[in-house]
Amino acid sequence: MGDNGLHPPVSVTARDARILVAITVHFNAARLEYLAEVMRSLAEFPVAVMTVILVTNTVHEAELAVLRRLCDEILPGQGASVRSYEYLAHPHYLTWRHRKMIASEFGGGAKGRYTHFIYLEDDIRLSFANFCYFVEFREVLRDAGLLPSFLRVEYSKDLNGFVNSDTKIPVDVSHQAQIEVGHIIMTNMPFPYNPCYILDAALAAEFLRTRSFKRESSRAVTDMEVRERAAMGLCYENVPEPFQCRYVVPISKTTGMALNRAWISHLPNNYANDPKSDFGKVRMDALFVNVGGSASRAQQGAVDEAGRTEAHATRGRAKRRRWSNIDFYLILPNKIIEGLRWRLGYKR
Repeated sequence: MGDNGLHPPVSVTARDARILVAITVHFNAARLEYLAEVMRSLAEFPVAVMTVILVTNTVHEAELAVLRRLCDEILPGQGASVRSYEYLAHPHYLTWRHRKMIASEFGGGAKGRYTHFIYLEDDIRLSFANFCYFVEFREVLRDAGLLPSFLRVEYSKDLNGFVNSDTKIPVDVSHQAQIEVGHIIMTNMPFPYNPCYILDAALAAEFLRTRSFKRESSRAVTDMEVRERAAMGLCYENVPEPFQCRYVVPISKTTGMALNRAWISHLPNNYANDPKSDFGKVRMDALFVNVGGSASRAQQGAVDEAGRTEAHATRGRAKRRRWSNIDFYLILPNKIIEGLRWRLGYKR
C-alpha cells in the first residue's frame, strides 16, 4: 500500500457499491449552494446505485419545489427525493429522522438492496475518493474493532492552505492511541466529531443494537448536544482498549500528514475565515506532531495541559451559540420543557 492509502482493487469494490444517502437539510435559501455542491459530489460517484434522500423541515411548497428541482438537475434518474417533517418537538430533532431509513430501508428489511448507508449534513462534501478510503480501511481495521474516520477541512485565505475545522492546536500523536498499518499510523483524535458517518450491512446491524441509535438512550453515551449525537454513528460503541473511541484517522509516517483521502470539505469555511474563532487556524501540514516518535517529558507536560484545555473548549464549542429573539421565545421554552421531562423520566 502506498502513502495515498489506496489499494488499486478498492476502487473496483467501491464501484460495485449500492448506496443509500440521507442528507439533513434545515431549509435556508442562503445555504442551498452548499447543498447543491454536496449533491453534485455524490452525483459523480461511479457506483452501481446512488439513492439520495433530502430530509428537510420545510413544508412550504415553493421551498420543496426548489429541493425537488435540485434533485432533478443534479441527480436525474437516480431516485433522488425529498422527505419533509413538519411536527418536530425541537428543530434539531430533524437530524434524527434518518434513523428509520437505516432500520427499514437499509437494514434487514431491505433484503440487501443497498450495500452502504451514508449520513451527511448539508454542508459536508464527501468525494468518491473519501468513500474508497472508507471501503479500504474498513477492511484493514475490521479485526482491530476500529473504524476509519474523516477530518473536516476548510480553506484559509490568510494561511493560503487547508486547515482543520475542529482543533485549536496541533495534535501530539505520541499521546493518542494508535496502530500501524504499513507506512500508515491510524490514530484517535482528541475530539473525534464527524458530521457524517458510513455504514455497511454489518455495521448497520451492530448500530441498531446500540444505545447510540436512539436519541434518548444516546445521552448515556456522550455529553454531546443532540445534533452532534445524531452524527456520531458507532464512534463510542464497542471501543477496544486502549482507544478512547472507535474512530481513527490515517497519517503517513513519510510525510507526517493525514492522507488527503480522509479530508472532507466543510464548505462554508466559517471557522477558517473568521478572525474571532480559534478553530480552523491549524494548517493540515502542521496538524500532527511526534508522528512515529515520542515527546520529551517537558513537551509531554505542555501538550497534556494544552490537550486538556482543547478537549474542554471543543466539547463546549457545540453548546455555545448566540440566541436570537426567535430562539428565546420559541426554542428556549421548548428546551426547558425538554429538560423538565427528562428529569421527570419522560425521555424523548
